[in-house]
Amino acid sequence: MKKLLLFLLLFVNILSFSEFNDKAQLKSAINKTINQFNETEKNKLFNEMMKKKSVLTDEMIQFNDMEVADKKKQKSFRILMEMITEQHLKNIIYNSKIELYDITNISKNKANGTLELKFVDALDALNKLKEYMLKKYGKNGQVDLDILLNEKIKSEISQYLDTYSKELMKNDKNISEIMDIELKFELKGNEWISKESISDYILKNFLENYKNN
Repeated sequence: MKKLLLFLLLFVNILSFSEFNDKAQLKSAINKTINQFNETEKNKLFNEMMKKKSVLTDEMIQFNDMEVADKKKQKSFRILMEMITEQHLKNIIYNSKIELYDITNISKNKANGTLELKFVDALDALNKLKEYMLKKYGKNGQVDLDILLNEKIKSEISQYLDTYSKELMKNDKNISEIMDIELKFELKGNEWISKESISDYILKNFLENYKNN
């Protein structure tokens, strides 16, 4: 009986060690995938998502029921909204935090890794941006949106928006968006390999979610 008990305890310990070892290897593989995203995938992903900027801007305006009071300012209003869209994409890709949340469904050669991509909604900076534009370019308590037709001013305002968004990300309390990234891993040889890159997952799911809003 004692020998049987010792054997069972040893067997359980072996299984526990095996699971622990698998998780350690998986964490290493997931960290490698995250590093690959941070180091090599961001620029390409941003360029791909920027191709959808016009469509995403239309969706944002419609979803938030936004419009300009003065119809003569429709062109400059559109420029402002596209700036917000572009900043939102920057926040997702460049001004975000990506962390491992959980590892599940570990089998002999398959597992799932859940990551969290945390970022700030660019619309959260809109009021601050209006304050900045009013202070720097306003007259008689108002700011003419047509200043955005000036490329130099537009670039300066866009730079401020990006700088302010980065400042917001320094405090976790300002994080308003969390995107779950579900990656499937397969064991090939002695190495866990993700079946999909982080950038491919973001591109596919972000655009799909935006379309469904």
